[in-house]
Amino acid sequence: SDSGREGSSALEEPGSRPGPLRKQVDQFESRLLREALERNDWNQTRTAAELRLSRQGLIKKLQRYGLERPAGAHRGD
Repeated sequence: SDSGREGSSALEEPGSRPGPLRKQVDQFESRLLREALERNDWNQTRTAAELRLSRQGLIKKLQRYGLERPAGAHRGD
């Protein structure tokens, strides 16, 4: 029978806030991205290659997490 949960995962309740696992995964991914960017002097092409992401995929993640090059940081692109 249809439970009205079409398109939702078993881990998320419709309309609910992200749970503690999602929050921890997001924090881990955000930290991993920032550390990789810092290792690569914020060069997005090199960072994407290191993480085995497309450059556009990296840019979408940076936007999702609100990660921006700090003022005064070396421009690596």
